Amino acid sequence: MTIDLGSWDAIYVQDPHVKKDGDTYLMWYGGNEVDGYGQQVGFATSQDGITWFKSELNPVLERGGLTAWDASTASFPSVIKEDDRYEMWYTGKDVAEPMPYQLDYYWEIGHATSMITGIPEIINPDDGLITLAPNPAGHILQIHMPVELNN
Repeated sequence: MTIDLGSWDAIYVQDPHVKKDGDTYLMWYGGNEVDGYGQQVGFATSQDGITWFKSELNPVLERGGLTAWDASTASFPSVIKEDDRYEMWYTGKDVAEPMPYQLDYYWEIGHATSMITGIPEIINPDDGLITLAPNPAGHILQIHMPVELNN
């Protein structure tokens, strides 16, 4: 995978997640147009696993708005195929680079789905996320579910 100058992934591409579906390889990957945090998720396909073709719809998963939990980063995708849809879990956070030794920022796990319509873009991030807070290197691990669970 290579960068595309002047595009959303002009500085770097990273952390690919590849699946084979039939005769086609599918790749979701992080990319950024600036140096540092700010990644978004792109999608590409390949017939041989060597030559990749990026989707014209990239990025298929964008960072959230200014006050969103994933305003700074939405990347590091992991995707499974479930019946008639693809499901992605990805990492996000709302701050750029933390100050040295700052542990009171959040890395959160988001979930997005896409109906399988020929090109499996992830298009609908939802509000279901798991929060690990503070930073997992801290002494407390908290899992926050924004929806009520029923037994």
